[in-house]
Amino acid sequence: MVEGLHHSEAYPFAITSLNITDMLFEILGHGFKPSTAASPAKKRLADLLFPPQRTSIYYQYQARTEKGRDTGEKEEDGRGQGNGGDDVLPENVKEAFQEVYCAAFEVFDQEWLKAKATYMDFPKVQAIAKKEVEKLIASKFTSIEKVVEWNSTSTLSKMY
Repeated sequence: MVEGLHHSEAYPFAITSLNITDMLFEILGHGFKPSTAASPAKKRLADLLFPPQRTSIYYQYQARTEKGRDTGEKEEDGRGQGNGGDDVLPENVKEAFQEVYCAAFEVFDQEWLKAKATYMDFPKVQAIAKKEVEKLIASKFTSIEKVVEWNSTSTLSKMY
């Protein structure tokens, strides 16, 4: 950490990382507490990760992960599901998710600092960060290029 940017109480990095991943999946309508309601953020995130010209890839991925989730079952084409369907997703989808993930992590970090939070404040900060991430996705992230641009001007990117 860079001296002076964070207060004395750090957030648990591994837990935060897992929760941010789950948050993004929830926005997409998957995860432990999936969002069932249609929202501008849900549609925009799906469009960022799975642009309309590749929509069939999203549905193929969704069908494959639901069909053999964590069972290691083989699909008709012989590919297994032990890797979470990673063999279905194109590289640019993985990169797009990473960019959105970095933006979501930045938002969490900003909210943590703003709240001068402690470990016990984690759920509250997480809920606020999710709302902010949804707003950001719905209003500013019109393309993956906009996400990359936003990330390049973020506080965390300047630290390293």
